[in-house]
Amino acid sequence: MKLGMIGDAHLGCADFTEKRRADFALAFANAVETCLGAGVEGLCLLGDVFDSALMRRNVEAFAATMKEVGSVFDRLRKEKVPVLAIAGNHEFGRGREAGELGILESLGFLRVLRGEEHVIDGLGIVGLPYHSEDELPALPGRVRALVQGSKARRRILLLHNFIRGSASIPSHLGDVDQSVAEGFDRVFVGHHHDAEELGAFVMPGATEVQNLSEADQRKAVVIFDSESAKVVFQKLPKTRDVIVLSNDISDFANRDELLAVMSKALAKRDLSNAFVCVRLFGTATPRCSVTKADIVTFLRERNVFDRFVEVRTMRPTREASQAVKGATVEGLLQREFGTQSRKAQKYIDGCTDDGFPSALVDEILR
Repeated sequence: MKLGMIGDAHLGCADFTEKRRADFALAFANAVETCLGAGVEGLCLLGDVFDSALMRRNVEAFAATMKEVGSVFDRLRKEKVPVLAIAGNHEFGRGREAGELGILESLGFLRVLRGEEHVIDGLGIVGLPYHSEDELPALPGRVRALVQGSKARRRILLLHNFIRGSASIPSHLGDVDQSVAEGFDRVFVGHHHDAEELGAFVMPGATEVQNLSEADQRKAVVIFDSESAKVVFQKLPKTRDVIVLSNDISDFANRDELLAVMSKALAKRDLSNAFVCVRLFGTATPRCSVTKADIVTFLRERNVFDRFVEVRTMRPTREASQAVKGATVEGLLQREFGTQSRKAQKYIDGCTDDGFPSALVDEILR
């Protein structure tokens, strides 16, 4: 039989902008359609089906997400395509305990595997939820027990943890040793957002760009033929172009030079349906000081309205002698307290009798 393997869908994710939520719904619909087009007889969802960043037991958010993808699950049920799922790390926390998956299970849309085997046409499908760091030592023993207790002639394993040796993650993040694959034809793994095959381990990758650092990673679904144990990666279409501009502001002599480089980077891109993320960091020189408002204006001029702008720049540190030169109490209060500077001044004026404000000002301007 043919099975479709779908990685982290992160349904409901609204990181960076609320408009992104629709992108994740569309990406999931594309993943399901790709699997059905390949003639699969069942689907496996490899965890992080829903995203914790928006859900957090928020009924309205869950309802809005289900409105976007409900027709997809309804179609699968009507066409009698069984759906199996495991819980990922994003399905836990804040008392959620994979509650969204549990709701879909109670409505008959899917079955959640919580550490047991489900047999379809002689193929044993063993599913384990995400294991936290404290739970990881028990994982190999759980897997061995499941293999020994299996009655299927062939079996596969579904996991949601980082696999040691993966090229897509730092080596210190490898949670699970490759020895857990013993006794299984293949192990299909979520949590990895980049499509990859590592020995018996197969990672389809996420369906959409959830972390902007992965904008260039491959997003796919996997079609698995249980009789031949053959694995085929099917690349997913982009919901939209995600463009990330990340610059160290200290590399530029002035503001115009920075904007020119950004403009050149966007010039060859189709911005009509793009999501643009701009991240600035580093230490700004006096001639290259840029605010978030400056970047927003820059993007608006290019008709980019789906955006995320993060400016985490620092001003160069000055020596105390330079800082105090020409400094005034009024200027200091305005810079540090902004619109509240008058209240701060009144507080200082009200304390002049005990000598504290003068000492405080001397200390600040030292």
